[in-house]
Amino acid sequence: MDQKPLEQKIKDIISISLWQFEGLPERITNEFDVLLTTYSCDEVILAIDSLMPKLQIEEARAREYAGNSGMAGEYHMAIGMQLYYLQQCLALLRGQQSTT
Repeated sequence: MDQKPLEQKIKDIISISLWQFEGLPERITNEFDVLLTTYSCDEVILAIDSLMPKLQIEEARAREYAGNSGMAGEYHMAIGMQLYYLQQCLALLRGQQSTT
């Protein structure tokens, strides 16, 4: 069994190199469905809530350097997509939570 902390598992999921600017890529929603077979919805939401400010700090740092090089700009965009996916996952989980 994979012993990674829940927060790292979530970061691995949203770090998937997929670009979809509306909604979530199916692969990400599928990975979260698998995660929810091991963890409760509340546990996943708490981990996302913990991960969100860390990614926001990382995104702010990346934004500072985004204009300095192409790679820095790409890194900034990748962190921005991770934040977007995390926000979408959080909304999806909270929606599921309210229907149960």
